[in-house]
Amino acid sequence: MFEINATLAIFVLLFLLFMLALRAVFLKPVGRTIELRAKRIADDYAASAEARHEAEQIVGGYQQHLQEIRAQARKIVSESVQSAQKKRDDRVHQVQEQGRTKLEEAKQILAQDRGRLLNDLIEQETELVRSILEKLVGSSSAAPSDPATIRRHLEEAS
Repeated sequence: MFEINATLAIFVLLFLLFMLALRAVFLKPVGRTIELRAKRIADDYAASAEARHEAEQIVGGYQQHLQEIRAQARKIVSESVQSAQKKRDDRVHQVQEQGRTKLEEAKQILAQDRGRLLNDLIEQETELVRSILEKLVGSSSAAPSDPATIRRHLEEAS
């Protein structure tokens, strides 16, 4: 059946030599390659984590910078709007003052024209009253030809 002799020892010795050769030729290089890949993967992972952290810091810096620029832009827009509103208000006030001045001038001109017309009307009415009384009565001594009275009656009528 099963005999223990030198053949068995030679087979065991050859098997052990084969395992050593296999280990030296195949397993050690494959193990080194696997270790190098694992180390490279770990290094790449650490580098990517560091790059991600740096990228987040850069993005945070850009966002903060963007917020500062937006705040400055809002401030500039606000100042521009306030400046424009002030200029507009000043211009509107200036135009209103010019309008008031022109209105006052027009009122003065109208008052002067009204006074002249009223004086002309008083003169004409005085002449008319005198001529009517001369024709009706024959004399002008009893006629109320006082310009002040005629002026008062015309102002009451208007």
